[in-house]
Amino acid sequence: GAALITAGTSTFTGGTYQDNRGANGGVGFITGGSVAFTNGLIQNNSASSNGGVAYITGGSVTFANGTFKNNSASSQGGVAYIAGGSVVFTNDLFQNNSSASQGGVAYITGGSVTFTNGSFKNNTTNDGGAIKINSAASTPANVVINGSTFTGNRATGSWCAGIGVQTGGTVTGGTANTFLTIQDTTFYNNTSSTSPATNGVVMTWNTGGNVTFSGTNKFFENKGMENDVVFWNSNNKHSVFNFNGTTYMNSGFYVYSAGWTANANNSSATNITGT
Repeated sequence: GAALITAGTSTFTGGTYQDNRGANGGVGFITGGSVAFTNGLIQNNSASSNGGVAYITGGSVTFANGTFKNNSASSQGGVAYIAGGSVVFTNDLFQNNSSASQGGVAYITGGSVTFTNGSFKNNTTNDGGAIKINSAASTPANVVINGSTFTGNRATGSWCAGIGVQTGGTVTGGTANTFLTIQDTTFYNNTSSTSPATNGVVMTWNTGGNVTFSGTNKFFENKGMENDVVFWNSNNKHSVFNFNGTTYMNSGFYVYSAGWTANANNSSATNITGT
């Protein structure tokens, strides 16, 4: 089962972590301290509930130069379930990970989470084939994705194959409780396969927050049952989408809005269908 880490400094360098099992966190259940995993092969681990590799509620956690393959969770977060703390992934490969419900790689409900130079390949779940962000007003989330690629990720349910974003609770005081920044990132050939809902392959946005695209972001040949690329906001006028330097090619494009703000600078669209 999972190692429980609550305080102190823990460093894991190299090695293979495989075939571990736990209820929450197949390898580690982390509530505090400073934890670093570097240059590890992390594969075939599973959780009977959440976080096939790690269940994180606090502390400072880093993963660098790791390979995460074939990890799974019976509910949420095939690799990681993150509810708090500061979590940084750098130069990691996520391939063929899965969960039964949400977040084929990561399910995020709170905390500060950064993915830099990540490669997300062929991960699968019902909603959020690679990443699902679902924060509440009481547990805000700040997520940054930089220099990464999302390829061949798949949603078998009704929502999103790339990154699914949904905020719960109520945004109060005119301030969004979830922030997502995507910079210099490419989404290619991500698919969702089931309708009855909006089926945003790259992104769905529900009840409010702030999304910023910066640098050069590209969306190529993503496919959904209803719409290929979706930016969807309902019932929250505090949402902001900033599309800067973004390229869309060979994908249907759909925007649904109820009182949100969109800004587009230095962006282009080629072979686009939709509204």
